[in-house]
Amino acid sequence: MNSNGRGLLDSVLVAKETVNFLKKEKQKGVIVKVEGSTQVCVWRAMLEKLSTRLNLEKRGVVVINNLCPLCMKAEKTTQHILISCDIVQKV
Repeated sequence: MNSNGRGLLDSVLVAKETVNFLKKEKQKGVIVKVEGSTQVCVWRAMLEKLSTRLNLEKRGVVVINNLCPLCMKAEKTTQHILISCDIVQKV
């Protein structure tokens, strides 16, 4: 996996863990402060504004390959990156 793929995987894992943690804490009534860059990533994921290849295409950016750079099996969507990518599931 290239360095871009590793950076993406790290970002995805932090966002996924943060979302799960925040959901659990919210159910307990606890308010949690999260680091700014993580907040932005989670916020953008919730709004479907992550720079996935699918979202880039919607904005008119020409994308040659819209497959996930981690597994190369499915379209790179927010849902796929955070939940269903085989590589993310294994980590």
